Amino acid sequence: MSATFSVIRGEWIKLVSLRSTWVCLGLTVALSVGLGYLIGIAYGGYVADGMVEGFDPLFASSMTLTFGLLALVAFAILAMAGEYNARTIQTTLLTVPQRGRLYLAKTVAAVGFIVMTAVIATVGTFVVAQYGLGETGVGLDAPGAVRTVVGSIIYLTLMALFAFGIGAMLRSSAVALAILMPILFLSSQGLGNLPAIQDYAQYLPDQGGQVIMHIVPEDDPRFAKSYGAWTGLGITGLWALAAWIGGWFVTRRTEA
Repeated sequence: MSATFSVIRGEWIKLVSLRSTWVCLGLTVALSVGLGYLIGIAYGGYVADGMVEGFDPLFASSMTLTFGLLALVAFAILAMAGEYNARTIQTTLLTVPQRGRLYLAKTVAAVGFIVMTAVIATVGTFVVAQYGLGETGVGLDAPGAVRTVVGSIIYLTLMALFAFGIGAMLRSSAVALAILMPILFLSSQGLGNLPAIQDYAQYLPDQGGQVIMHIVPEDDPRFAKSYGAWTGLGITGLWALAAWIGGWFVTRRTEA
């Protein structure tokens, strides 16, 4: 067990020393919180003028997390696949030849950063967005607020873990980023809400978890799904687990 902790500590030190770690995590918080404040101000003005029907203040504080997620996904991919691009994975395997232990250590180290960032980004976005909304803003005592905040933290973590597993399977940060970034960006920007593909797209990992990020009426033509909020988060969790297990198999069975 002490050997495993030593490997985890080594992977943690690696991530701390990388500039890309702080750039990606910083962008996650900056995009989420900064855009959250701007969205809050904009929505607050529209609501005050009576231009928004069925306004959900919780959605205003969580929709920008989908932009911060892109930077968090980039961090997760780099945390796993970066060494393959830098050709330093051979040195790491010489130090830690047990591939399963190494994969576990990389996971634990990365998830530590991911959870910390998800908490800061989610709570920070909620606070500044509700402040930007002014009189229409709500607090954590509002119905569904705690569920939205906690669910958003879990959602960001699961999506980053999904990206981590994809990076492990592809063993290339460039390829993983080239595949996931367009899919996540386009999906979050509305492809998952197109009637022609909604029945299928709603089971994609990012679409499943987004339900918990705001209150959606069952008859909403754009955002309603055929499942509930926690079920949607469970769908994202299954995708993350499948990707992580796939990465574990690839790491154990392929050469560096």
